[in-house]
Amino acid sequence: MLVALFDVDGMKRVNDQAGHAAGDRLLRRVGALLSKAAASFGDGHAVRLGGDEFALRVLDGDAAEVESVAEKVVDAGTDEIRGTGLSAGVASSRDVVDFTPAPRAVFRLADAALYRAKRFGGCRLTRRPGRGQDPDGPFTRKLSLGGLLPQCQGVLEQPGARRTLQCLVDVAEQEAAALNAAAWWVSLAPAGADEISEVAGGIDRDPQHVPPLDLFPVRSFPLADFPATVEALAGSAFWVWSDDPQADPQEVALLSDFGYRANFVVGATGPHGHR
Repeated sequence: MLVALFDVDGMKRVNDQAGHAAGDRLLRRVGALLSKAAASFGDGHAVRLGGDEFALRVLDGDAAEVESVAEKVVDAGTDEIRGTGLSAGVASSRDVVDFTPAPRAVFRLADAALYRAKRFGGCRLTRRPGRGQDPDGPFTRKLSLGGLLPQCQGVLEQPGARRTLQCLVDVAEQEAAALNAAAWWVSLAPAGADEISEVAGGIDRDPQHVPPLDLFPVRSFPLADFPATVEALAGSAFWVWSDDPQADPQEVALLSDFGYRANFVVGATGPHGHR
């Protein structure tokens, strides 16, 4: 199953400046674009989810073809709807890291991709990267290897390390979508290292006071300052709430720095001791 979610950019401005009748006409035009797109697939369905959000669902189609049709809808919407446009996010059941993909999980992933399109300025389509794709694509904030700890750089240059990273990115993105989370990161602590560095990450929703993606610095942290993280790296997990008086103060301070309310951390150690 493939799902493309669409959102009208600037809908509130149309209603405020031209009136709700103009807004209704705009929504009907978007609906007509989606109906035409759905008709190009034998099992395509276009629906209005509510407000200014629409969906195109194809039960059994080629991902590249669905993306191409969705992109044409975005382009047509941008050309036809003056002063506004369309944003879209696309996801496939093949993106779900599970043996039995659930339709809700696909919608969650498409929704996360849609929010990413809106964050990058709207009037565009983004896609949730499929399993096995290179993590250096535009949908993941992949940090520069040159800015990492030397030990991390060495690990990520090893054969198979990038494939492992992509698997972790797949899991992190899906869980973030399932939890309706604001952001996710994958971090690495090489065997024997006393620091941990972020090696990939993404933002699906905007917490307050968070800078644009391209302004994020490469961040490394001394493990000695985060005992809960050290314990998780051995193969456990923990939650941190910003208002939990029993939480590790350093973990809470990290949440506060970025305006987050809670953080879910899961760790594991690989066969070569990298965490």
